[in-house]
Amino acid sequence: MKVHPWHKVLKEKENIEITRGIAVDKSVYDIKENRIHTLIIKGLITYCLTMGGAGIFLSALEIEYNELLVNLIALSTALLCSLLYYNNLTENVGYIVYFGIFAITAHNLKDYINSGFYAIINDTMERASIYLDMEGMKHYSEKIDDRYTAITITVLFFIMLINILINNYISRRARYLITAVIVMFLSIIPLYFENEPSTFYTVLLLGGIVMAYFLRAGRHYRLYRRSSVFYHDKKGLSYGIDHRSLRQVMLIGFIFVFLFVNITGMFVPKDTYDAKGQNKYKKATMETVTNLFTLGLEGIFNYYANRGGLSTGRLGGVASVRLDYKTDITVEYTPYSYDTLYLKQFVGNIYNPYQNSWSMNLDFRTPQGENHDTVELLKAAYEEGLPGAAKAKLKITNVDATSTIYLPYYSDDTNHMVYYNSTVEYEYYPDLYLSDEAFDPELFRSENSVVDADCRRIPDENYDVIREFVEKNHIGGETTEEIIESISNYFQENVPYTIRPGATPRGKDFVNYFLTKNKKGYCAHFASATALILRYFNIPTRYCEGYAISYDHATHYGELVDDAKYSDYYDGYSAIGETALISVDATDANAHAWVEAYIEGKGWVVVEATPSSGETEIFDFWEQFRNSVGGDDDEETADEGGGFKFKIDDSVMNKAALILILIFAVAALVFTMIFFRPTIVYLFRYSRAVPNDRLILKYMRFIKKEKRKDKDFRDKMNYETQLEYLRKSGKMTCTDDEAARLLDILNKAGFSNTTLSEDDFSFAENILYR
Repeated sequence: MKVHPWHKVLKEKENIEITRGIAVDKSVYDIKENRIHTLIIKGLITYCLTMGGAGIFLSALEIEYNELLVNLIALSTALLCSLLYYNNLTENVGYIVYFGIFAITAHNLKDYINSGFYAIINDTMERASIYLDMEGMKHYSEKIDDRYTAITITVLFFIMLINILINNYISRRARYLITAVIVMFLSIIPLYFENEPSTFYTVLLLGGIVMAYFLRAGRHYRLYRRSSVFYHDKKGLSYGIDHRSLRQVMLIGFIFVFLFVNITGMFVPKDTYDAKGQNKYKKATMETVTNLFTLGLEGIFNYYANRGGLSTGRLGGVASVRLDYKTDITVEYTPYSYDTLYLKQFVGNIYNPYQNSWSMNLDFRTPQGENHDTVELLKAAYEEGLPGAAKAKLKITNVDATSTIYLPYYSDDTNHMVYYNSTVEYEYYPDLYLSDEAFDPELFRSENSVVDADCRRIPDENYDVIREFVEKNHIGGETTEEIIESISNYFQENVPYTIRPGATPRGKDFVNYFLTKNKKGYCAHFASATALILRYFNIPTRYCEGYAISYDHATHYGELVDDAKYSDYYDGYSAIGETALISVDATDANAHAWVEAYIEGKGWVVVEATPSSGETEIFDFWEQFRNSVGGDDDEETADEGGGFKFKIDDSVMNKAALILILIFAVAALVFTMIFFRPTIVYLFRYSRAVPNDRLILKYMRFIKKEKRKDKDFRDKMNYETQLEYLRKSGKMTCTDDEAARLLDILNKAGFSNTTLSEDDFSFAENILYR
């Protein structure tokens, strides 16, 4: 054996090159993108979004303008704004020039822009008034007679301005979501009014949104200072942006949207859609939208704290009564008639126009809401044992209400304050069915000092409105009772009750605005107007706030008080017979406003002018409690532990079942996609692969299955060690020659450019799946 000196060995080995793997030629970074083409495509996306959004709004409302001119300038300015991002110089200088030209032109054409803007507002308000059936809409004066030109110029300037904003989001970060919100904001208005927009602008807008989404989802949307197609990042070689890819995305997006719009139109025709009518969610927003168009933004906000829309005489600041249905007070009393139980909390006799409030006359030493003369008469009738007279007691517990008096009719306990978390007992004398002989006409005369002059006064600011209202609607009657009935009937038939009336606009009077413009409201509106209308007929009135508990509410939600004697709380005549002491919670839904009118010979009586929701079926007191607690044999079987009936409507069950089916179907689909995803990916890649890659795919699939079963097999990293392990473990049966040939075929398939023959492919496949 020949031994070489060590220095000769080193000399022979010094020229060996060590392989480092695959290297990327640095020249790839010098490949430049066509930035102009890329920016043009982004400009087209901006044009689709801005012109699509504006076009939907204008076409749906059928507002006439020069569409060709607007589209050309919209496209030109969108492309211009996009091209400003060519480099830093064009961006910085270009924006200054653009804004300068925009500002100078807008200043010179400000009359056209203002007039066109008001013309668009007027057309929108006209559509709203038709759809929402509104009256008394504002109409803005248009300075320029040529509406066509004025609207065209206004739309042009709007497009030029919005192009800058949309292009900024698209070109920099491809923020598709916020751009969609911006351009679709105005489109919501005509769509809410069910005005159908142009198909062209619909496809334009949806196509722009889809393209912006694809641009963002592709993650290659940023523009770098160097106009290179490829760049180096943490993961290695990556490409930045390429106009060819964007062009494909744009085409795919429009094809998708076009098919979607047309397929939707075929499966959901307009007639079929219209036949469904309005859904319940839209109906719930109708009043708020009406208030928004009639009163503006200030008409949908509440300006002060309130309980059930009431705030001790303050008016007009409640746009929407928001109820929490939490217990304010708890009342314990014995029902004695089918009439409502009123608990008086606030009394106002002075109406303050334009301040929109009721106030008390603080010069009086006696409480403003007192009914002392009536109490004395009813008390005397009870003590004398006259038919129809009675004496009662009730308890008020303040759970979470204002600390004040809660005075029933008729009581002298005007100094009994009910503080928070305390209980106070009131003694009162119900006014039921006393005979006329029990009343002294001379006692109850309006000339008596008990009636303040403020209870007759109509402010000068309201007098003409009240007079015109009375004359126009033929309000009146020969007696006080007939006049009251005339007012109540008119409100019941002509003025809707709503808990979303909108706030009274600034500078408007509450009563005047209610009677002449708004013509809808809740109890405070009807009570305030009724009080002033009755004063027009020289009938003294007072405005009252408090809680009203109807007989139906008391018997439906009340609970019998155990170990309470009826005689301890009620003695005398009862219109519904002997009942029992019940405890009922009053929430802000029971907060109410009503009127007290002074009637000759009777004194102060309750006047209810708020429209009712309809006739309420009256049940016997004990029958009502039996139904609530014990159930009914004719109804469905109650649960063993309860007794309260529970029934779900079939339509609700059908909807619930459908929702559950859809949830399970979607879950099954998702599970199927997750479970079969590797198989689908494998089949897709296999169908597109050449024979060499197909064999490697089959082999790798085989190896993955074996590695899941055998942990020791997982560290075998190359073909040779894998085949050797498989043969030794008995998982692959083949001869030495077959194993050597299989190894050679795998190396050829994985590392050679030589295409495998069909014989080699079949041989390897048979060995793997033998």
